[in-house]
Amino acid sequence: MRRWLAWAAGLGTAVLLTGALAWNRIDHAPRAAAPGAPPSEQLELARAGDVAAQFAVAASQLGTPTVARDVPQSLYWFGQAAQAGHARAQSALGHMLMRGRLVRLEAGERERWVEVDEDVPASSGLAAAPSEAMDWLARAAEQGEVDAQERLGLALERGEAGDADPARAKRWFRRAAREGSVVAQLELARLYDAGAVGERDAAEAATWYRLAAEAGSAPAQARLAALYTAGDGVHPRYDEAARWARASAEQGDPDGCYAYAVLHLKGFGVGQDFGRAMHWYREAARRGHAAAQNMLGTVYFAGEGVERNLAEAERWWRMAAEQGYAAAQFNLGGMYSRELSATLGRDEAIDWLAKAAEQGHRRAAVELDALRGEPAAADDEGRAGGLL
Repeated sequence: MRRWLAWAAGLGTAVLLTGALAWNRIDHAPRAAAPGAPPSEQLELARAGDVAAQFAVAASQLGTPTVARDVPQSLYWFGQAAQAGHARAQSALGHMLMRGRLVRLEAGERERWVEVDEDVPASSGLAAAPSEAMDWLARAAEQGEVDAQERLGLALERGEAGDADPARAKRWFRRAAREGSVVAQLELARLYDAGAVGERDAAEAATWYRLAAEAGSAPAQARLAALYTAGDGVHPRYDEAARWARASAEQGDPDGCYAYAVLHLKGFGVGQDFGRAMHWYREAARRGHAAAQNMLGTVYFAGEGVERNLAEAERWWRMAAEQGYAAAQFNLGGMYSRELSATLGRDEAIDWLAKAAEQGHRRAAVELDALRGEPAAADDEGRAGGLL
């Protein structure tokens, strides 16, 4: 397969791809006289074919405290090293080409490439090329580059270079997870949890969630807490649920905050404490957690443990409803139909109840039919008891 990919539009250079990238010549004369250039000795070694030096030059030209960023040169030297089989260079190219983003090395127990969320000038020559990215990631992954295995799995799971392929994603996640990749452990757990490949396996999901949770993954901690609460794939243990929910909540994870709120509300694994529950519901809600927002709306509408406040109820329900949360759409629509007598209130009620009904919310469909058949607002007595 042959394709042309322009790497540096302003320089008029191009790359010929024949299965893998075959890099044409780019002006890469050493800039020893310019401040911020790589060491001239390193450039000489790179030009002489030293693969390690080629990789070092490429990495440095992404920008360091002593070397100025030069994206076309970085791409060129990564390409040279990658063609020579340098796995880290192959992984870097794969990460960069997937979405046309720059990368940086993230330190840790194992260094890994991560994408940098910043705009890249068109003149840099860096552009998204998902198919080529997949090729380089696969080459690096086969050599055991864990961050390439992670990124390849994510691309396959999301369908970033074609149709999604959860079965192949699962294989790469498993390889990376066994090497200790927390990202892969979490994604593998999610695949088992969702039954994305074969039957759902909550026990296997819990195993991988636990490994990721023990490594500090807040989303894994939150989900593990939910599994322990429900006894799903594990024996129900509220003390474990509380331990993991707290660990996740204290990292600011919305699901963790919500799980910890529920445990305090019900007194599972912790002392029942409405005040603490409301604190964590608010923490989850202000981080965009729709179920927590819906719960706050319900509390303020009903006046349970707080002074009844319809404005606050409307505010929180609307936040959740605008995220597509059906229960909040039902509650907001019901509030407008029963609390407001103006035409605007009725029109809003119909709009939100219709949205909830479209998602299969049966009570919303019943109330919508009643509202359309009877324009007059109904009495609000007993409404709080029917909230979700």
